[in-house]
Amino acid sequence: MLEKKIKGGTLAEIEIPTPIGRICGLIEFLERRAAAQCPELAFRFVGLNDHDYERLTKALEQFG
Repeated sequence: MLEKKIKGGTLAEIEIPTPIGRICGLIEFLERRAAAQCPELAFRFVGLNDHDYERLTKALEQFG
């Protein structure tokens, strides 16, 4: 759980465990919607190496 508020545009590294292996990459947090009161934070990938990109693609095809 994150203790401080994260602003849109903040960059971070992420590691996501999946059944086919972990995916590591650079993400950018997106702005929260004004009406949204949920604790989830939206993000987008901004950097993945080729291996992690392929693993993410396979994971989304299998489980997404």
